[in-house]
Amino acid sequence: MVAIGCQKPYGSGEGVNLQFKKETKEDWTWITCEQADPSIPLSPKDLESVVPPEIEMGEKVVISGRMPIWLVVSLAMAYHGKAKAVALYQPGVGSTIAWTHSQECGAGSINLTKRDSSFGWVPRKGKK
Repeated sequence: MVAIGCQKPYGSGEGVNLQFKKETKEDWTWITCEQADPSIPLSPKDLESVVPPEIEMGEKVVISGRMPIWLVVSLAMAYHGKAKAVALYQPGVGSTIAWTHSQECGAGSINLTKRDSSFGWVPRKGKK
């Protein structure tokens, strides 16, 4: 069993062998999480020390990066109650909204695509 639950978002984010990058484009905030040293495996035992980057109340968040699903889910849950919506980035597909508190963001809809590792992205046209 993996306990799902990292800390509440605060500051610029931190965690054992993790690095976070945050960038806001238009009305979405991209949170990218990567291993600081990919040769060291991530461990669910370190989950309670993970602190996602802070966001403002009501922001829409896209979570991106190469990480285990237990970490992705924990990060998404950490933003519940603070974010308007959370989308998960899927390479080749775009960002799929995982949960939402807003009618403007339908759960399951694909809304954004990421172009490269420098956070260049454009809204997807015609896919909802």
